[in-house]
Amino acid sequence: MKETTAYLINDMLRSVVTNGTAYAAQIGNWAVAGKTGTTSLDPQKYGNITGNPDAWFAGYTPNYAGVVWMGYDSDPDGQHYLHNVYGGSYPAQIWKKVMTVALEAQNVQTEFQRPAGIVSGQIDSKSGLLQSSLTPPQFIQTEIATQGDFPTQVSSVWVRKYTFIFPQTFLNITDRDPSIPWPANEAPYRPPTPPVSDSVSVPNPTMQPPISSPTQVDPTLPSPTLGPIAYNAKTFKAVIPMTVPLENKQNSTIFLPDS
Repeated sequence: MKETTAYLINDMLRSVVTNGTAYAAQIGNWAVAGKTGTTSLDPQKYGNITGNPDAWFAGYTPNYAGVVWMGYDSDPDGQHYLHNVYGGSYPAQIWKKVMTVALEAQNVQTEFQRPAGIVSGQIDSKSGLLQSSLTPPQFIQTEIATQGDFPTQVSSVWVRKYTFIFPQTFLNITDRDPSIPWPANEAPYRPPTPPVSDSVSVPNPTMQPPISSPTQVDPTLPSPTLGPIAYNAKTFKAVIPMTVPLENKQNSTIFLPDS
């Protein structure tokens, strides 16, 4: 195995301990990586009861590696199996107790040594490609890869469409089952149904917006003058200046642009 490949595996298995199923195996500031494991009971033999025949944790530091297994070699009467025991519970806790003693005389190593040939950068977590200008901050994450394997293509899963004069960013994933609810962090970016037309764009600020008119117009009503639209792309706000003749300010009716 290449050193770069080993480091990438270390990095993945490190997250199992820092914020995954083996959280109980953390030892102070030590760099610890590992994998939990749990097997399921055979439903043909045990039915739908809850339990596990085996549970284990295989973990390692830059110094030592060790594996803790819990289970039964056999279960002749159908009663010898683990109840509510998983790899991240007792096996991880036992591993931590033994490894803590083994590391007492060692200098703490907080990281696995990174070899040459590893690069890092930010990607779009929804596509695995480089972030685009439309990728929301919560979907940008830092990843590592072997030099030459880091993505070079920019993500295209985010699109910007305009509903009237207001631009919105949508997550354009077309192969999802529509019956499955969208995750909470993605729901605000779900495209509308029916989809917003690609042909709708930001209005030209120099154009005068159309004005609605009632079927019958009272000639005594004021005729407000509308100025050009001032659109702020950063705040998604549009301002339309409106001037009403002074003599008609007390009795005026203003018709807003059509939606």
